[in-house]
Amino acid sequence: MGHQHLITGEIKPQMRVLGVEEYKYTLCDACNQVPGCGLKVYIKDGVATYIFPREDHPYAPCAKGLSYLQALYHPERLLYCVKRTTTKDSEDPKWIKISYEEAISTVASKLKEVADKYGPESVLFYSGDPKENRPMLQRLALAFGSPNYGTESSTCFQVNTVAGTLTIGFVTTGSPPDDSTKTVVIWGYNPAWSKPYGEDFNALLKAKARGVKIVVIDPRITPTSKLADIHLRVFPATDVALGLAFAYVMITEKLYDRDFIDKWAYGFEEFKKYVLGETDGQPKTPEWAEEKTGIAASKIIKTARLIATNKPTTFMWGSSGDLHSHIGANHVRIKIILLALLGMIDVQGGLKIPTYPIPIPSPGRGGLWFSFNSRMLPGGDLYDKRADVRLNVFPAWTRVVDQIQMVKFPEYVEAGLIKAAILVGANSRIHPQPKEFQKALQKLEFAVALDYFVKPWTHNYVDLVIPVAVGLERIGPPYVIGRTVYLREVAVQPQAEVKEDWQVLIDIGVKLGLGDKFWNGDLIKALDEYMSKAGITVEQIRAQAGSKLTIPAPGPEEYKKYESGKLRPDKQPGFNTPTKKIEIYSPILAELGLDPVPMYVEPIYNSLPEAKGYPFVLVGGSRNPLFTHTKQRNIPWLRENCKVAYVRINPKDALERGISNGDDVAVKSPWGKIYAKAEVTSIVPKGVVDMMHGWYTSDINDITPRVFDPISGFPAYKEVPVDIIKEA
Repeated sequence: MGHQHLITGEIKPQMRVLGVEEYKYTLCDACNQVPGCGLKVYIKDGVATYIFPREDHPYAPCAKGLSYLQALYHPERLLYCVKRTTTKDSEDPKWIKISYEEAISTVASKLKEVADKYGPESVLFYSGDPKENRPMLQRLALAFGSPNYGTESSTCFQVNTVAGTLTIGFVTTGSPPDDSTKTVVIWGYNPAWSKPYGEDFNALLKAKARGVKIVVIDPRITPTSKLADIHLRVFPATDVALGLAFAYVMITEKLYDRDFIDKWAYGFEEFKKYVLGETDGQPKTPEWAEEKTGIAASKIIKTARLIATNKPTTFMWGSSGDLHSHIGANHVRIKIILLALLGMIDVQGGLKIPTYPIPIPSPGRGGLWFSFNSRMLPGGDLYDKRADVRLNVFPAWTRVVDQIQMVKFPEYVEAGLIKAAILVGANSRIHPQPKEFQKALQKLEFAVALDYFVKPWTHNYVDLVIPVAVGLERIGPPYVIGRTVYLREVAVQPQAEVKEDWQVLIDIGVKLGLGDKFWNGDLIKALDEYMSKAGITVEQIRAQAGSKLTIPAPGPEEYKKYESGKLRPDKQPGFNTPTKKIEIYSPILAELGLDPVPMYVEPIYNSLPEAKGYPFVLVGGSRNPLFTHTKQRNIPWLRENCKVAYVRINPKDALERGISNGDDVAVKSPWGKIYAKAEVTSIVPKGVVDMMHGWYTSDINDITPRVFDPISGFPAYKEVPVDIIKEA
């Protein structure tokens, strides 16, 4: 039975009665392991043939999960290790197949060689997508002696780590509504497309059905915004202005929780002075915000009063959205501060902090209380030697994040700080101006990639590529959903010389002479240690039906834990910050010469001189329900529904420029030009255009500048000045 037969999804009738048939239960990792939807895989003679939703799981797969067989059996899937036979400056690596043993031996010898010449800290250990390899990769980095562990979350989730840790002492993206919630604010987040069958969107549908008031803040019209009682179509990268105007209404109308702020907030008076204009002469009134955001002052006032009076109120935001700004950290901080003004911290119906989280690092909201990137090995003082520390690029990031900020990778290489790299699921095109990253890869003395496919835009610049297992071929790591731990069954045995990335990284550790730190190659022992804080093992989970184990909470959920000392390691009352309070004014940021309160800064489309003459703002990187970031573009079922790169433009803007639906257009910024098809739609407001990332022939990152948030290092993905020109 050939691959093409499987890719079409066709099953011949006789297959149902001949041979060995069984079902395997696993989880989908197509959406960055979040939410980890349940898959039931029909196996015939050892071949995965159909995928269904699994009955014992709260989340059903979307189109990405249902098309997973087309990734598993894709004819271009990398099944053997390959190494280049040409020099790094050659456009064609001229790959040749080598054995897995030779590949692992080569990696170990090259890393030792570089470490002997420059020190182990000259090696980068980098994780892209999927994210499942991260705990083991970080362990390998630290065991090897390198502090340089980095991930693609440098431009995704980690802005929440920086801002959340500095402001409230833990990482949060808000909380879905519960049965007590009366108002929910969904800010720069569209779970209907990014996680359609996960916890967040399900919670919103249930909330809508019971009459919860829903506010959506998003420039675009989305399936999520269709649920809204109030939809604020904020102009891109002006969300901080909107948040400050909300605060102005709450403060001047005395709608904030004075008791909570007096006892549990630090620096409120400084923030209040800024909001009222006492420090800069500009009160952050709704009228002021209207000029910045494009939202009527009356609507801002109405919304502020709703979220302040119809409580309990919760906020939800994501990993990018409005956070993809050159003041991205302030976008997160203002949300947390607004929740603090409302007194909605660790209360039922508001922002919740789990009382009894299961101590297994896991994707999703359930795993955020514990670091997803669990080191599984003490790091000691290694992080004091990070490359970004030595360059002193983003000092606030360095204080609170246990990985390097990868947006400066070209600078690290240019400075001689990085000489070699292990790249797991890496993509050179996720950063602004990807050619700079490709040049940096090319300069490395050695680089190895682990991936599903050979991807020229990244792998043409490395020395070796090792194939890794997709989700249907692997066990680990486990997922935590609610209070249930799910361990994947191996639906089909990995093909050829494919191994799951945890095993590859463990084998590299053993080959480096670190066998005692890598369980002498035993993956199951590694998974057991990963779950050891929860007191469970692989054997215990496998003994349960569906390879899942529910761990009951030891007690009822508790709230206002800051009063009882349950939010701090020292058990003292308060939050896990230096002042033991929510730091509306951050002493750390003040010390570092950065904005101590979240201040509004004009978007780059208004502030950079080179932006003049570009009439549109590009919102880059918005999700499409068929793809996750740059993945799945080679999956036939998905690609046939979205064949080309398209740029959305408002009908009024299109009419003014003589652009019709489907026209070929150029999208031009001061930093480059790409081409796409026009989609004329009211999804985007006038003056805004929207384009998904990940189209390698029409990559928005080619026209995005290397301008970064001084606090988090986040790029300005969603505030790029552009022009749209119809092609002749």
